[in-house]
This record gives sequence, structure tokens and C-alpha cells, in this order.
Amino acid sequence: MKSLRQIDWLGGVVLCALVLGAVLGPIRWKVTERSRMIGDQRAALEGLAERENVENRLARTREQMTALQTRIADLHRSFPSRTELDTFLTEIHRLARDTDTELVRVVPERARPGEAFSKMPIRIEAVASFQAFYRFLWGLDRMARLSQVENLKITRAPTDRVCKVEMTLSIFVSTAGEVL
Repeated sequence: MKSLRQIDWLGGVVLCALVLGAVLGPIRWKVTERSRMIGDQRAALEGLAERENVENRLARTREQMTALQTRIADLHRSFPSRTELDTFLTEIHRLARDTDTELVRVVPERARPGEAFSKMPIRIEAVASFQAFYRFLWGLDRMARLSQVENLKITRAPTDRVCKVEMTLSIFVSTAGEVL
């Protein structure tokens, strides 16, 4: 009887194992499938986050490129490839007229070539009140064209209300351009 009990007991254990295997097998398969789906979702979300990160970097890069293109356009206006002397002299005359500065003499000198740029001095003699000439200098500084005041001499007799101004203004030209 004892061996019959052991067989029954052993049969019961085997039966329980089979039942557990039958029940746990699909559950394990479902757990494995869910784990795979969660992994796929995580990978998809990471891919989406990476794509969004790339899109954000691309948008920032586009903004930076637009800003650089604007700066390059500004630099081309201030540092042209040609002297465009006639245009610059016209701007100086217009500025003098607008600031009540009388230009007595404007003499462009020969350009001095350099490595990256050429420099063309322009000697200017003018008569104006100090305030008017200050507005003239302020206007020169605000011009798009890159220029530099090399020499500046302002004289005024004690009885005069106007100043006599002598200055050398240099404009710059890219060496790739033509020099007059």
C-alpha cells in the first residue's frame, strides 16, 4: 500500500506539474511577448526622442545659418570687393548736406594694398559748427561701409562760430576686388 500511495503521490505531483506547465506555459509566453512589446515601445520612444533631438539641432543650425548669412551680407556691404568710390563719395556729400557740414575739399588718395585688404585714404577738409561736425562723424560711424578716421584736426579761431576740420578717412576693400 505504501508503494501505491507513493505512486499516487508521485502521480499527483506529476499531474500538478503538468497542470502548472500547461497554465504557466502560456503565461510565460505572454510575459515574454509583453516584455518584447515593452522593449519595442521603449526603442520606438527612444528613436522618437532621438529624432526630435536631431530635428531641434537641425532647427538651431538653420537659425544659426540664417544669422550667419545676414552677418555675411552686412560684411559684404561694409567691406565690398570693389572700392565703389563714387558711391561712397556720394554718401559722404549727402551726409555733409544732412548735418550742415560744408565740404571744402575731398581728395581720394592712391590705395595701399595689404594682405587681406587694401586701404584707400580720403583727405577731407570741411567747415562746420562743432555740433554739426559731431553729427557728421556720428553719421560716418553709422554708415554700412567700413571706414576709419586716420587723422583728425579741428581748429577754431576764438571769434569764429565754425570750426575748420582736416581729416583723413580710410575705406577698406577686399583684396579679391579691384582697387582704383
